[in-house]
Amino acid sequence: MNKIKRREFLRALGAGAASFAFLGCAESVIHAAINSSERRKPNILLIYADDLGWNDLGCFGNTYHETPNIDQLCKEGIMFTDAYACGPVCAPSRACLMSGQYVPRHGIYLVGKPDNSHPEAQNLLPPENVKELPLEITTLADEMRAAGYTTGYCGKWHLGHKGEKISEYHPSKRGFDWANQTRSPRGKTRYFSPDFWTIPKAPIKEGTYLTDYITQQALGFIERSKDKPFFLYLPHFAVHGPLEAKEKTIEKYRKKEKTEKHDNPIYAAMHEHLDDNVGLLLKKLDDLKLSDNTIVIFYSDNGGHEKFSNAPLRAGKGWLYEGGIRVPLIVRWPGKVKPGTVCKEPVIGVDFLPTLLDIAGSKGVGKQVRDGESFLPLLLDSKGKLNRDAIFWHYPTYMKWNKKKKKYMVTPCSAIRMGDYKLLHFYEDDHVELYNLKKDIGEKNNLATKMPEKAKFMDDKLAKWVKDTKAMMPTKRKKIPQKNEKTNIKRKQM
Repeated sequence: MNKIKRREFLRALGAGAASFAFLGCAESVIHAAINSSERRKPNILLIYADDLGWNDLGCFGNTYHETPNIDQLCKEGIMFTDAYACGPVCAPSRACLMSGQYVPRHGIYLVGKPDNSHPEAQNLLPPENVKELPLEITTLADEMRAAGYTTGYCGKWHLGHKGEKISEYHPSKRGFDWANQTRSPRGKTRYFSPDFWTIPKAPIKEGTYLTDYITQQALGFIERSKDKPFFLYLPHFAVHGPLEAKEKTIEKYRKKEKTEKHDNPIYAAMHEHLDDNVGLLLKKLDDLKLSDNTIVIFYSDNGGHEKFSNAPLRAGKGWLYEGGIRVPLIVRWPGKVKPGTVCKEPVIGVDFLPTLLDIAGSKGVGKQVRDGESFLPLLLDSKGKLNRDAIFWHYPTYMKWNKKKKKYMVTPCSAIRMGDYKLLHFYEDDHVELYNLKKDIGEKNNLATKMPEKAKFMDDKLAKWVKDTKAMMPTKRKKIPQKNEKTNIKRKQM
């Protein structure tokens, strides 16, 4: 109210003894006016883990991994039991998060090129994969900056780069005011400097642990941005392989009693390192008195690797079964989200862009199609429902070659979830599988032959979505190459 003093305001209203009863109402008006003039948009901190499975956290039932800071975040916020990544591997999920679009629209369904190492075992030819997020797409960072946020990023990108120089695909060119793109090689080492670096290259003390480095950079951004609304995207490499952690923490888990499902001390230590860094971020918000006006989101890019067990979910990273795409999602928003709540409504990666735009009070500036649905209503009421009848996945390639069985374990597939039911369509032989996730979260009982009408209805809806989105599809090979036979068959997109 332009800092009008309460006493002057009441005098202006002619308040006196006779109007004393009006004081409470007047004060409400003052507080509303002051709050309206001084309130700023909430800060948003999005922590994005890599390959962290649905049951990897204490708050999701893990008794071997110790994640007290994330567990506390869960107690203070809302847990989504049916949250999904948009892809079973990292690149498509990240592209969907940044674009608000399903995989068929941006074309990124894989990291790098499709696996063609055993063409003799592929009845279908996978389509070409798009490696960079198309420049015409307005990113989530673009949208948040247009909505008045200072935007920051540090960590894994996987949406395009050209060598070790800043290119047009660098996050600093895709809407981030501050961007520290971190890179690391494939292989046996990644997590200790100098086995990782940044684009452009920055000095990093030898021996620095990658998870710690990303967080330290983020803490600096929060400090610099504390006086204005900020959006900070923090995509960690943890807990993606290779398995590397600090020896002291590894030794702690070596001495700890194993569980039936989880028994790897290095993997457990990596979770603890990630949790420690989440704790540092939360402490920074507390120290700067920003916690009450900061939304903290913890999410993962895909399911965990199956060798670490995703039970009771089926399979893991790479599959469109639940183990590959169902992930933990936690949101803390003081004063808005009721602490300790649980939401069972399905949400998926494309929902983040419309949700954060709703929170920012913006209609958005991007012109591309948005596939997501804002889940802001669920944050305010955990028992709410979203206005849609289905969510979708598309993974038109092969993955996970099995030497003993001499076949790919993952084959081209699309999937749809409607209510409690989920259907998968496998393109090699066009068979479908139907599961009731409420009764069969492990996807053990295929209902396709027992519920043919339900299966056909969902399969038809999935086929329509594939057609409407002009999804890139695998094609029949003109010839199945024999083992070790060279092939130069060109891939095409439909």
